Amino acid sequence: MSESNRMVNYYEEHEISPVKQNLGDLDGLIARRSALLSQLCMNQTFFRNRRLIEVGPGSGHNSLYFAALDPSDYTMVEPNSSGVKDIRSNFPIYHPHFKQLSIHQVFLEEFVSSNKMLFDVVWCENMLGGVSNPTAALSDLGKLVTPGGSLIITTMDEVCTFAETVRRLLCYAALDKAPKSPEDTDILVPFLSKHLSNLKGMNRLHRDWVHDNIALPITSGYNILSLPLALNHLDNDFIFVSSSPRFYTDWRWYKNIPFSEESFNQLAIREFNRNLHTLIDYRFNYPSLDEQRTLSLKQLCQEFRLTVESLENDWNSESLLCAREILKNIVQVVSEVAPRSRAALEEALTSFDKIRGNPSLLGEMTHFSEFFGKNQQHIHLVRKSPEVVLKQHERRNS
Repeated sequence: MSESNRMVNYYEEHEISPVKQNLGDLDGLIARRSALLSQLCMNQTFFRNRRLIEVGPGSGHNSLYFAALDPSDYTMVEPNSSGVKDIRSNFPIYHPHFKQLSIHQVFLEEFVSSNKMLFDVVWCENMLGGVSNPTAALSDLGKLVTPGGSLIITTMDEVCTFAETVRRLLCYAALDKAPKSPEDTDILVPFLSKHLSNLKGMNRLHRDWVHDNIALPITSGYNILSLPLALNHLDNDFIFVSSSPRFYTDWRWYKNIPFSEESFNQLAIREFNRNLHTLIDYRFNYPSLDEQRTLSLKQLCQEFRLTVESLENDWNSESLLCAREILKNIVQVVSEVAPRSRAALEEALTSFDKIRGNPSLLGEMTHFSEFFGKNQQHIHLVRKSPEVVLKQHERRNS
């Protein structure tokens, strides 16, 4: 078993695949995936007769949608045995005549080392946050993309996942410990279900969500793959096309773009940083701000996350009080840059002292129960052709 993938190691240890959705609502699944493709500048015909590989499909519930789009072949790389079992169980039910599927129960690095094929579309969501070296995994994904082909990944950072980190800390306090197994968090499910019922578009099984977001450790040493980090890492070989959510506007005239000093990737990074604060709460959108103000919020959220990480390994009152103080500082910043989210965080702050050892109070929260972040960004990139890469290299050295 690879030590580099904390999620798979945890899933295998507990024999779970906590990423299942409610397949009784197929219309909802189709609507959500179609909206995602639209934001990524892709449509349902984009996959037709193209070679598709999905890395980390989990139980394959979203994969059922992709199979309906008629790719010429569909390769899956999923190391978790429980996930592979679910895929093999569901596909004969929903796609009994689909013969293009090939499943490889290996880790990404193992697949890349033996693979000889390039793919038109490489899709990898909700996986790169679980590996110890996400940029190395990103490089491996890039090796699978044919020139002119598409790479779709998800990124996250401490701001867009902040709501989940606060909820995680409150759950730890309610349990008066950091959970060590999914079973430790089962008592929280009925109370957190009241939160999840407020989340529009929520289709995951509530118990799976709690196992995946509360029981699964954050674990120090696992780096977050943010959008700026991903785009900078891939800058030589890939061009940013679009994202979900869309956070930028490019007013440049197309004839001037070849002479612009700012690439598509760098423009995306700048606009992303100016809109970081909008990621903190999925319910609200805010005007763009100066990068200095949004990055100061990010720094506080980083400190908060690191403190919560430390509590996983050493549950103690001193670190708990430290987390409370950082949260208090974040509330002050949020009241300026994202004021409509203030009430939710103030409720979390006032509940902090009461909730310890009392899980039922989670179910009584009103404002915070509606507070969730836009906790990931899907990014669509296109691999440059060798000729483009060579010309760019010549231009830099001229």
